[in-house]
Amino acid sequence: MTTAQELPHRIQTTIANYTALCAVHALLPLKSQRQIATELKLSRRKVAEHAARPRPLDLDMSATSDAIDIYHPMTSEPTMKRSDALTAICALAVRPVGVRYYEYEHILLACFGATAEGKLNMSEEEHRQIRSDVKRKARASGQEAVFVPAWIDANDPRASQQAMLNAAQRVFEAIEHAALEFAERFPGVPYQSAMHELRCIAVPGVSAEPLGQRLERTAAIVDYLAGHPINIAGQLARPSTARVPEGAPLQVAHDDSELARLCL
Repeated sequence: MTTAQELPHRIQTTIANYTALCAVHALLPLKSQRQIATELKLSRRKVAEHAARPRPLDLDMSATSDAIDIYHPMTSEPTMKRSDALTAICALAVRPVGVRYYEYEHILLACFGATAEGKLNMSEEEHRQIRSDVKRKARASGQEAVFVPAWIDANDPRASQQAMLNAAQRVFEAIEHAALEFAERFPGVPYQSAMHELRCIAVPGVSAEPLGQRLERTAAIVDYLAGHPINIAGQLARPSTARVPEGAPLQVAHDDSELARLCL
């Protein structure tokens, strides 16, 4: 079983410093630096140094999250071997409290480095593989590695889970209500279509199409239709011979090639 004492000294130091940095910033809004130094058993100088540094990121990078978008102030090359990174993360993940992303983000940065744009030079697939390898490493030593989402409250995990489920229910009901209002305002518009579009616009990841691209495509169709107003009531009032026969295949007229292109 790997313990913190068995980790290389440089890794132990990195973990200890980052843990202290997180603790100091968590207490800064509540206590003075002198009180923080007493509580954490740190020197006043060390507390001041941590307080002067940027607040650490408090993010949850799940294996199914969107593209990573973490900013780092400077470009850096990898300084840690992957095997050392797995050992360090595993030591954190097998604790009774598990590990949260912000607690091992600095290890990922040391392992993968940062890009010229200051972003963590790691893909979603690489992060998923790191987590999988850490769990496998823990199982090999008879332990369990737990990656804890940042939103789960450490003091009351069950209550935070129930609160999240309740919040999700309220969000769903709000979208459902908005779709019903939309369908009532525009008779003839299918409720299911309105519901789907609201989810695609309001909830990231529902649609594989990037939101900006989706909005631009929709705007192009709207601009086209706005220039070719259609009187639905007038169409419905036409003689049956002027309507499209029921069951006939829908086709786009030759002069509507632009609309056909936009709807692809």
